[in-house]
Amino acid sequence: MPAKGYKTISLPEGLIELVEETTEQKKEYSNKTEFIKEAIREKLRREQMNQIKTKKEDN
Repeated sequence: MPAKGYKTISLPEGLIELVEETTEQKKEYSNKTEFIKEAIREKLRREQMNQIKTKKEDN
């Protein structure tokens, strides 16, 4: 059972293997979870920036 305030997700094994390889090579992430959380945050930032850009272009 996940810790309070967390949800569990499933990812393809191949994707997890790539994440594991990356976190082993790049020591800036302490574990897979930290890498995945940062990747999600970065994607959300990009999506928000794209929405802002689209709104400006529509005006």
